[in-house]
Amino acid sequence: MSADGQFTSTVNITTTGYPYNLREGIENQNLRDQKLFYKDYWSNINNLDVIALHIKNDKDAVELSEEIQLAFENYASKSGKRFILQPNFFSRNIEIPTRYRKRDLDFIINRSVSYEDTYELTFPEGISIEALSEGQEITSKYGTYKTEISQEEHSIIYKRTLTIFKGNYSKSEYKDFRSFYKKIARSDNSKMVLIHQ
Repeated sequence: MSADGQFTSTVNITTTGYPYNLREGIENQNLRDQKLFYKDYWSNINNLDVIALHIKNDKDAVELSEEIQLAFENYASKSGKRFILQPNFFSRNIEIPTRYRKRDLDFIINRSVSYEDTYELTFPEGISIEALSEGQEITSKYGTYKTEISQEEHSIIYKRTLTIFKGNYSKSEYKDFRSFYKKIARSDNSKMVLIHQ
């Protein structure tokens, strides 16, 4: 992050297992469609510009590696000398399950899946952290979620892990299942405040 709130970032993604099937084929798209894919994937970030990207699909290892260089602005809201932003830049793609007044059917989570993310946000001298939320841990029969935030003088490290468990669940459990996702979304949207000294 620059002193005026501009951001540059290099994002490295390694995908294996079931999520590999969801992302495989990106490397075969033309550059325009690839850029549109990432802009849609990170639709929570306005004015996202894909500067460069490199994609490697190792079909023998069933592993997709992506390196994307980005630039964006106005991600942080500015209020006087303060910047307000979400330290979870890139992994807020969780959808809260549909709310039903009356659930008639049992539900199934077909596959277990796990995500691990680590972000480092660096900011220049003259800017410091004024407020920063604590990490959170959520455990349920449907999965686990944990965030950890550590800070240095001019940077923070944000770590997020999410695991969803496969299983067959009764319709009476759906409300708790949906509540688990709502708690994750609330934590993913937590904010921090930086201030010019």
